Amino acid sequence: MLQKLRSWLILAVLIIGGPVLIVDSVKTGGQFKRLQAEGRDAVGAVEQIEWSKKRGVERGFKAHVVFKVEDGTERHGEVSVSKEFGQALKDGNAAPVVKLRYLPSDPTIIRAADAKDDSQFMLGAGIVMLLAGAGWLWWKLRSRKAPAAEPAAAT
Repeated sequence: MLQKLRSWLILAVLIIGGPVLIVDSVKTGGQFKRLQAEGRDAVGAVEQIEWSKKRGVERGFKAHVVFKVEDGTERHGEVSVSKEFGQALKDGNAAPVVKLRYLPSDPTIIRAADAKDDSQFMLGAGIVMLLAGAGWLWWKLRSRKAPAAEPAAAT
């Protein structure tokens, strides 16, 4: 019973998570392309650094920054930084500034200047999840409807 429930739960995660990942990758890819085409460079002062810890390993560093846009107003934001730079900031071994890129039309969209576009990877992972979930669902439903094989008659 628990095994069946677990398999249906994994199936639901694949079928729901795949499209969510696809939509998010399209949104992220569009933002990244807009940043490349229309974005402006700025230097952000790091106010605070955050990180997550998984199995004792620090990763997922995010820098809370303040930067000035073209018209001179200050904006606050959050950018992901590399593990090495985040660790150096945390330890106090790096200057607390980050080169970043923002959209003048929407300064809430910011990225580190050296950020890489991983939306294609996310898109591929979402498609694989969706196809795997759909195929697994098809197989489960088909195997439920298939008649049980009759035992061979002994002669």
